Amino acid sequence: MDQRQAALEQTNENILRLEATVPMEVERADAYKKLLEHEAVTKMDFLQAEGQRIDKAQELAGQKKKLQQDRAALAEAEKHYRATVSEFQQNKQAELSVLETKVASLAQEVTKAGQKAGLQRLMSPIAGVVQQLAVHTVGGVVTPAQQLLIVVPRDHPLEVEAQVENKDVGFVKEGQPVEIKVETFQFTLYGTIPGHVLTVSNDAAPIEKVGLVYPTRVSMDRSVIHVEGKQVNLSPGMAVTVEMKTGQRRIIEYLLSPLLRSAQESLRER
Repeated sequence: MDQRQAALEQTNENILRLEATVPMEVERADAYKKLLEHEAVTKMDFLQAEGQRIDKAQELAGQKKKLQQDRAALAEAEKHYRATVSEFQQNKQAELSVLETKVASLAQEVTKAGQKAGLQRLMSPIAGVVQQLAVHTVGGVVTPAQQLLIVVPRDHPLEVEAQVENKDVGFVKEGQPVEIKVETFQFTLYGTIPGHVLTVSNDAAPIEKVGLVYPTRVSMDRSVIHVEGKQVNLSPGMAVTVEMKTGQRRIIEYLLSPLLRSAQESLRER
């Protein structure tokens, strides 16, 4: 198309040049004609001037005709260019639509895969140690709402899951100080660990051979115990016993308690 445009511009320049030259050739031929009438020039000179006039006039006519052809060729080239661009855009738009469809489909597959992976993987919101794993085999089946495991937080204060018997729960309250004995380390040698009650459940849970107990959470004031001059870190899963002070009695009351209980029971049996 650039070549067509250049040819058109060149033809326009030729026409402008000839339009300026042809009048001079006409005037020159007319002058030679008058001179010939007065026998001031030869007929050959006149014919030569007239021939140049005719040549320039014909050349101008030819350039004007060529101008029309160049314009038509340029219009055809522009039409072809627009058609090519339109076809190219349509093809690319079609390809883009196909790619967008594929991208949308792949995005759905990625979302489904992510959801499937999320259903196949259990993620704990905190770092910790897994305990009481309910399923130990690949492909094991669990029931809805079944507890699969317990995660004991790492780098967090240790807590104790204790059970308070029904007869003692009325004397236990949140914030109450306690003493914790670690079964691994004999308390008579290594002492106990202080702590306090965090929560006491409102609902009792039955335990075989014990009866109803109330799950209670106890916080440990420290997670180390001194053994032979060294600090030993306590780890989740260790068995402990929590001692809670539920009241005070005088020694005489403690000694007479069995006698008083027997007397009360005998009175009820009358």
